[in-house]
Amino acid sequence: MFDIKEYEAIVMQYSKPLYRYCYLKLRCNKELTEETQNDIFRILYEKWDKVERGESLRAYLYRVADMCIKNSLRKHNRYYARTLSLEETKERGELSEASSVDEYFVKNIEKRMDEIADMLTKDLKELFVLRYIEEKTLKEIADIKHIPYSTLRLRLAKVENAVRSIIND
Repeated sequence: MFDIKEYEAIVMQYSKPLYRYCYLKLRCNKELTEETQNDIFRILYEKWDKVERGESLRAYLYRVADMCIKNSLRKHNRYYARTLSLEETKERGELSEASSVDEYFVKNIEKRMDEIADMLTKDLKELFVLRYIEEKTLKEIADIKHIPYSTLRLRLAKVENAVRSIIND
């Protein structure tokens, strides 16, 4: 049976050590670390009845952490890396490694911005308008939408795919 007080005590006890562990493994990415840590404690909650809470709990949490880190890195590398924005690339001094995604949108769809925005779903339209019409930075959009930065990256990838399908029709 689920015991909320015991669960909260475990979260308090292992929160900082797991955060540090994930932070280092995830290349010091705070947003990804927070999402991964949430996944770890979500899994603990979901499997509460099956988890032994004793000396093996620590080992279990770190095994789950390794699994969540692996999944986070796989997702991060697949989506995050290919949608690197020009602003971030300039800030990091990695302009030669920039994705051409932003350049593609700027050059090829300026004339059809309103038409494309009307064809997108409400959520995608909002992101499209903020990013490509109002030209907000990714950090600004994440703050406006109150979503983690890495989640924004995934959603912008959906916007880009939707725009490509609209253009190619």
